[in-house]
Amino acid sequence: MHTTISAHEPSPPPVHIDLAVSFDLEKKLLWGTSRITIDKDHDLQLSFPDLRVTAALISSEERENAPLEIQGDTLALPATDEQRTLLISYEKDVQDSFSNIISERAIILTANWHPLPQHKALYSLNAQLPEGFTGLSQADELAETDDNGQVSFSFSQPLYALTLVSGRYVKARKTIRDDLHVYTLFFKEDQELAPGYLEAAADYVRRYEKLIGPFPYNHYVIAENIMPTGYGYPTFTLLGQQVIRLPFIKETSLGHEILHSWFGNSIDVAYDSANWAEGLTTYLADMAYRSDAGEGPEARKEAIQRYRDYVNESAPLLGEFYGAGHQRRENQARRAIGYQKSALLFHELKLRVGEEIFFQSLQRVYQTFKGRSAGWQDLQKIFEDLSDQDLSNFFSERLGRNDLAVLQIKDIDVEDGPASTSVSFSVVQAQDPAYELLLPVSIETTTGTQKFQELITDSETALSFEVGAAPLEIAIDPDYDMLRRLSGAEYAPVWSAILGASECLVVHGDDSQMDIYEPVIAFVEGYGCRQTRPADLSQQNLEAQTIIFLGTSSSHMRNSFGLPAHPAVGFTVDVRANPFNRELAVALISSDSKEQTEAAVRRLSHYGKYSFLHFDNGRIQEQRTPTTESGIRVELEERPAGMALKALTEFDELVDELSDKRVVYLGETHTSRPDHLLQRMLIEALHSRDERLAIGMEMFPRSSQPALDRFIEDPDFSEAEFIRESRYYEVWRYDYRLFRPIFAYARKHKIPLVALNIDREITNTVFKGGSLEALSDEQKAQLPTQMRLDLEGYAERLKSTYQMHGQDHGGGSFAGFIKAQALWDETMAESIVGYLEKHPDTRMVVLAGNQHTRKDSGIPPRVAARIELTQVSVQNLATTRASAAELATTTDYLFLLESYEFAPQGKIGVVLLEKDIENGTTMEIVEVNPQSNAGDAGIKKDDILIFIDELAIHTMDDVRLALLDKAVGETVRISVMRDGQEDGVRVDMEVELYSPTAPPGHP
Repeated sequence: MHTTISAHEPSPPPVHIDLAVSFDLEKKLLWGTSRITIDKDHDLQLSFPDLRVTAALISSEERENAPLEIQGDTLALPATDEQRTLLISYEKDVQDSFSNIISERAIILTANWHPLPQHKALYSLNAQLPEGFTGLSQADELAETDDNGQVSFSFSQPLYALTLVSGRYVKARKTIRDDLHVYTLFFKEDQELAPGYLEAAADYVRRYEKLIGPFPYNHYVIAENIMPTGYGYPTFTLLGQQVIRLPFIKETSLGHEILHSWFGNSIDVAYDSANWAEGLTTYLADMAYRSDAGEGPEARKEAIQRYRDYVNESAPLLGEFYGAGHQRRENQARRAIGYQKSALLFHELKLRVGEEIFFQSLQRVYQTFKGRSAGWQDLQKIFEDLSDQDLSNFFSERLGRNDLAVLQIKDIDVEDGPASTSVSFSVVQAQDPAYELLLPVSIETTTGTQKFQELITDSETALSFEVGAAPLEIAIDPDYDMLRRLSGAEYAPVWSAILGASECLVVHGDDSQMDIYEPVIAFVEGYGCRQTRPADLSQQNLEAQTIIFLGTSSSHMRNSFGLPAHPAVGFTVDVRANPFNRELAVALISSDSKEQTEAAVRRLSHYGKYSFLHFDNGRIQEQRTPTTESGIRVELEERPAGMALKALTEFDELVDELSDKRVVYLGETHTSRPDHLLQRMLIEALHSRDERLAIGMEMFPRSSQPALDRFIEDPDFSEAEFIRESRYYEVWRYDYRLFRPIFAYARKHKIPLVALNIDREITNTVFKGGSLEALSDEQKAQLPTQMRLDLEGYAERLKSTYQMHGQDHGGGSFAGFIKAQALWDETMAESIVGYLEKHPDTRMVVLAGNQHTRKDSGIPPRVAARIELTQVSVQNLATTRASAAELATTTDYLFLLESYEFAPQGKIGVVLLEKDIENGTTMEIVEVNPQSNAGDAGIKKDDILIFIDELAIHTMDDVRLALLDKAVGETVRISVMRDGQEDGVRVDMEVELYSPTAPPGHP
């Protein structure tokens, strides 16, 4: 409904306006007369919007039919002490528009078709309609059009303006009771829809009579319009033909418009008040129907998200809302305030005063103001009177502020008492000043959920609740009973986040596709978006602005969001979270033709709550809304998960299940021997069932592949050479003994070892530089073809890691950190796919850290984006630290394997420095650990280490190889050069190895 609000002084007793109109269909011309009676002692101001006044006469007691000159499009008559009658003849050329139409099918006049007074008036109307037309206007009785096309209307409720609807309609009727009927005026081709609309309308009337009071009129008409309108007027609604044909309108918009008969029409909004009627109607209609379907919390959450996405500092307050259209950003902001925020106000109010008092108050409002105007202050007074509560802060805060309550939980304490358990915590309102809020709190326990409410008014409030079972989780406002800021876990970006963005960039795709996306560019420019080319897009833009990518060719898009799996035919909108800034959204838009784009763009403003939309020829084919948490939640204890022992599966049976999978990811903790033992056992078991197996290894970059191939193929290639040439200790550094039996088994059975990773130099450069642009052309050639940084939970998990550790390793930005991490995952995925495509009969076991083998955001989904295959992720339950809930989303199979850890490797007890010399490198002893046996054996600072048990020492790798199998307590023979490399003296000695307490990494 469009509610018109006047900001003028209180209206005087109404004038009487008698209209008469006729039409020329061919010329699209309206002829009209307006007979206006003005009571004595009252003035009159008239406007003539786009009207041609052909004559004007004024009569009074002293003179009759005196000519009156009208200059311009307004007329002002001052008050006199006598009654006057004004007679105006006028014409209007009606150019078909959204508001007014004159055609062979219908005459629809909804705006500026007759002289308009500044205040409300009592109207009557006589219309001469074309043959076969049926007429409709606001009236006390449903008028009949006679055989000559004459129809007359009279309405006893003052109005600002009149609406005339007429067309070649078929009329249908349903009786609610003897003094109340509902009608449809539909075009012949839509007459089959009439019974459903009549039945639905009757149901709505009965519903709201029960809640509010008797229907204010003796009839209600659902009339069909040529244009796609959704207008509500006293006694009728005007719905577009396209609208009426939508299957959901009877369950949604129809009830909204009928409810306006009580609030907005019978009672309209006072001249000195902001609009309360739209919010109340939205709450009692749209939101109520969703609640009837069990979707009340979802509806309220969508309203909060819409408010969050559209409303900013420049938006009007609810106390300043008078009305809004549908298109453009500023109208969406006004609607979010006047419809969604206002509806949530009434929901909060119902909880505050109680449901019984809430509806008693609405009934009192209707009884008091029926046929009159009411404002927010009138509603507040009635609610205060019936509830016996002071609601002044409640109303003033919600009408006078646009900021959202920002709630946080801190200082949680759980104490077990003799009879119950107390859960205590503080709720912080981070915004300033604090709101007065009736705070809903739910505490989940092992036996169910206990719900509480607490009125809070301060910036920090200490709360304590008693529960009867072990508390597991606190949830603040899980059903969205108040307007507040959504927490990160509650929020997911949707299309409205794009349209409502204050800073939005549209990034062009290929120049050859510019024509395809012209309609969407024009559409989003109406919401304030600016255009830019891919070459001008910076990392700063990605971190600070909302981005729309047009097409799928942008390297920025592919390096952050991968290659989207959009349908090849149609128009797709795919809204993603911005991995660099979770407060912002990114939209990926693709289309196969300009026609597809044009057809879809016309509908986009109606789909703000969805994150994924796909249209074909303008018809929606798929729409998705992401699932997020409900309420601000803090876990106190994890609800334990388990299984019946009879459900345990034998090792061989599980291996049989794994053996038909193309890729099996075996997760690990890098220092855990049980994890690597499980890897070994599964590799051996899987290979015994099918020898067509390869082993993919996280530890090795692809540049190590020649050494891996030679190790498998060349029997003369020693283990020491393999370690050196693969750069094992440079690229991995973890205990070689963990992988030694796996390498040995692979070599014995000639199982290919596949290096999966990218060189660390590349990831370090990206981390420190924050983008891929810092790489050389040679390094860029090694990058994967696409990268997804926005997989669910990926950025959040890495953000936590970065905040704990990332800034301590090179000082790179989070943008660089997440890109470097994704480079590892995407490169490993691309390596796996590349190998399997070259070897279509081979399966692969992938050995990688548990975070990389996660099926939700690690390597598996990145492989799935490149190739269709079967894959599973495996972990060792004995060593994982993941919760049951996390395991359910990250892992497919769990094995339980406990075993001993390796005894610590023996250490000499010196600190070594690798130095360059003329013929290579040498290892200088720069420190002797006093806790070791090295000093007692005779080793001194500045000695050059040359042999360990006759193995020549030139590098740190040589040292590690020499000590690889040496245990604490064993004795090794050490040879050093003393007093210089060239002229020094060789000194040999025996050293008992020890286990240091110093940080690991030194021999």
